[in-house]
Amino acid sequence: MSKKEKLLNAAVDIFSEKGLEKATVSDITAKAGVGKGTFYLYFASKMQVVPEIADALLQKIMQKSKENISLDEPFDQKIEKLVDLHFQATKDYKKILKICYSSLAVADELTKWEKIYEPYYQFITELLEDAKAKNEVISTINTKITARLIVGSIEEAAEQLYIFNDDLLEIEETKKELIDFLRRALQ
Repeated sequence: MSKKEKLLNAAVDIFSEKGLEKATVSDITAKAGVGKGTFYLYFASKMQVVPEIADALLQKIMQKSKENISLDEPFDQKIEKLVDLHFQATKDYKKILKICYSSLAVADELTKWEKIYEPYYQFITELLEDAKAKNEVISTINTKITARLIVGSIEEAAEQLYIFNDDLLEIEETKKELIDFLRRALQ
């Protein structure tokens, strides 16, 4: 594990334990086992760690999506897998997501969030372009805009349920309804 990865992991632990405001760079570097100078090689402040945490998380979600979604399968199945993968990632990483959202709102760095999401939007856009070519979705959709709408819908539903609720029955019902909603909207 690189020093940067150690710092990111330590930051997640420290932010979860102490909160963003009370956490210090010294706390993070002590947990990571590196000096403060090493921290400042990678980040200008503790707040700049958060977009990196968000980026690492999104890379994990995107990698799982690429590993589990084949262009050969019908678009219906791709949507179902996207929803399942995103819901699972939200469940698995809800502690990290809470940190990311609270930090980005406080630091007013939502433009960084959009930049972090760009490769994921592009991945979904490519799935939609493929589905359009196969006549599996409405031919008139704007794939770039629709990709953002899909990601936003999935993410909002998953976060509302896992970050603020955790009712398993409601989670399963919402997943099913979301998948049906997206299928109806796109076909």
